[in-house]
Amino acid sequence: MFILSSALIFPLYYRFRSKDTINIYADIKYEDSFADFHGGFAYIIADKYCIRGGYYPRHFTVGLGIEFCSFAVDYAADFSEIDLINRLSVNYRWGYKKSSDFDGEAKLALDKENENIKRVKEKFKKAKRLYSKQEYFRASDILSDILTSYPNFESPKHFYKQIKSRMKKTAEQEDELDFDKIIYARSYVNYYNAKYKEALNDWKKYISFKGENEEIKEYSDKIDSEIKLAELEKRELELKLQAERLCEEGVKKYDEGKWVVCIKKMENLQKFVTKNNFSKSIEYCNKAKEYINKAVVELSKNVDNSKVMTTESSDYDEIAANDKYIEGLVLYAQGKYYEAERAWELTLRLNPNHKKSKIALRKLKDFLKE
Repeated sequence: MFILSSALIFPLYYRFRSKDTINIYADIKYEDSFADFHGGFAYIIADKYCIRGGYYPRHFTVGLGIEFCSFAVDYAADFSEIDLINRLSVNYRWGYKKSSDFDGEAKLALDKENENIKRVKEKFKKAKRLYSKQEYFRASDILSDILTSYPNFESPKHFYKQIKSRMKKTAEQEDELDFDKIIYARSYVNYYNAKYKEALNDWKKYISFKGENEEIKEYSDKIDSEIKLAELEKRELELKLQAERLCEEGVKKYDEGKWVVCIKKMENLQKFVTKNNFSKSIEYCNKAKEYINKAVVELSKNVDNSKVMTTESSDYDEIAANDKYIEGLVLYAQGKYYEAERAWELTLRLNPNHKKSKIALRKLKDFLKE
């Protein structure tokens, strides 16, 4: 008597650029005139989290897994026609050590970034409270400070634009029933357009009509004399001229195709308006951000096309390179390996001598080959 038996096995493994992986396995066994099918998949996220699913005759299974430190926790549910079976396992690997000095640096960078975000969110909460109390001068100044210091934080931008739009729209009204709101809005528009005399006159009208207001008093005290007013107007003009000069220099370098120098110039503009807050700070900060992003896109094209760029050492942007390197560390710590790789490649475009980025790229590429 002879028994014919055969099996077909189809394993499939794919690693994404982010280093997420998907594993698919299937086999068909044919024995004694019966065919059995077994199949399953596992999607692994950032080498830490796993989602699983599978099938074997008259059973479906699903599972979840997570790894942290030296522990691995796995859960599986087995669905059959008769019952549901739950399985839970906890594993500990003795002597397991995944972290390194490099991983530690990445974790510190992520922790610092989270602390910065936490502080910014606290300021943003304060701005929203002032917004809800209709103290738009104070709210705008806090939002402006956030947007010049953290231009990539989008949520405050919505509130800032909303205040600007509301004040402009209200200031154009002529309804005498809302005289106090209209005067408040006109004083706001004048103040943030550096028309300080007009703003001061509007505040005097507001106080005579509505009475004392703590917020209005705070801002009117800044320009309540001819000397203060003259000093503020002079400062405004000087800062605007300096910002315009820095902006023009950055735009010129972009037009010349000197992307690294453009980024360097525009970062100087960002630092200038952050340090010297004035009526046009947000405008120039947004302009700087726009050109930095455009220059980074051009540098990224060079990365994609593997072009060799020659940059004079005097044109290296060490500050921008270090910022981009830290950005890469944060992305790496978040498990976004492809984005981290891009950040470190751009670091070397900004400063080809950046040693830490070279080491990071080498370690990451070795890690992705595992």
